[in-house]
Amino acid sequence: MNDDVTTNEEIEVIEIEVPKIIELFISPYNLAKVVDVRPQMMYNYINKGYIKSSKNTLGKKQIKREDANAWIAKYYAKNRAK
Repeated sequence: MNDDVTTNEEIEVIEIEVPKIIELFISPYNLAKVVDVRPQMMYNYINKGYIKSSKNTLGKKQIKREDANAWIAKYYAKNRAK
């Protein structure tokens, strides 16, 4: 079967339980730990515009929970297809 061919199969939804402390925002480092990738990958994706982020009062990057969940869904959908 050709790996480049897209099928109409349903994608399995993966739910990840986010700790209660992280209600509104998550750091790029913590998001990297959730999806088990290097933190630098998160910072690269933020700099390229793949993940939206803002800065907190200390000047550190933070990602809205909704944006993090949307990115996680796309990431798993793409990488589970391989």
